[in-house]
Amino acid sequence: MSIKYAENRLAQVEAGRARLAFEKVKNEVKGKSWEKEYKAHTRKLAMLIKVNGLAAAVTFARAKSMKDKAWKALCEHIEERLKDVNLCPQEKELVDYLTGLEIPSYRLAENEVLSFINWLKRFAEGLIEGEADEQG
Repeated sequence: MSIKYAENRLAQVEAGRARLAFEKVKNEVKGKSWEKEYKAHTRKLAMLIKVNGLAAAVTFARAKSMKDKAWKALCEHIEERLKDVNLCPQEKELVDYLTGLEIPSYRLAENEVLSFINWLKRFAEGLIEGEADEQG
């Protein structure tokens, strides 16, 4: 594989992340009553993943999503991205799948989610005005 091909492929992957993140924030989050919370959660989840790992952070987010629409949307967006890039089978629930992964596959999924969240956070910060009131 040539270096030029690898660079093009990486650019395509990054563009796919950015495109999906923009669509999600613009079409599914912006204008909702919980948009500011979503913006705050994108910041929080990235740090939770770095500190606790992807499976623990997703488990936390899933628990929060039972009562919080912003967490629910964020979880759905992450799961959709992992399924789109074949890092989680369509028929599997994300937390169940993550807990059974070998370390290299787990790290790949974790890096993909962190990269995707970075785009979600960028677009949320750019498209959503103001900050959420401090809460969970």
